[in-house]
Amino acid sequence: MSDLKFATRISLAFFAIGTMLMAMYYYTMSATVALIGYSYTGVAVLTGIIYLILIGFRIIAKKTEASQGFKCAAVVSLNLPIAALYLYFVMTLMTTARITFENATGRDISAVSIGGCSSQELGEFKTGESKTVWVKIKSDCSLVLFYKIDREPKLETPFAYLTHNNGMIATYRIGQP
Repeated sequence: MSDLKFATRISLAFFAIGTMLMAMYYYTMSATVALIGYSYTGVAVLTGIIYLILIGFRIIAKKTEASQGFKCAAVVSLNLPIAALYLYFVMTLMTTARITFENATGRDISAVSIGGCSSQELGEFKTGESKTVWVKIKSDCSLVLFYKIDREPKLETPFAYLTHNNGMIATYRIGQP
């Protein structure tokens, strides 16, 4: 198998596995998946560096043409910006609470908004309607929900404590104790 074909296959494998782990983390926010992803990233980077060093030695030993070796190095190096983008995305997810607010009051509610970690107007909710919001967690904070039923103001504290680097996915049923 040629060096370029091998470099392409290893790069595609790294990309596919990394993308799969990223997608699993996005949907589960699992600490286990994050740990596996961090470990995988270390192994993939180390393997890539070792491969680049081997390609360098093959060029020096004239076992591989320089142009072919540089193409291999470029193909393997293409994963670096992708890995940086994935790292940025994971860091964003780790500092974000994705919360689905569901109207479980049995009645329409109006003037729905959240405060605390972030202030955001959510508008009106029909009975059973839900909306998902992304809340940026910049530091330790709580999340408070304001709404009106038949013009009567209501206040709930869906999450009394949220902390930075502890992203989450949650559903909060409005009006449920």
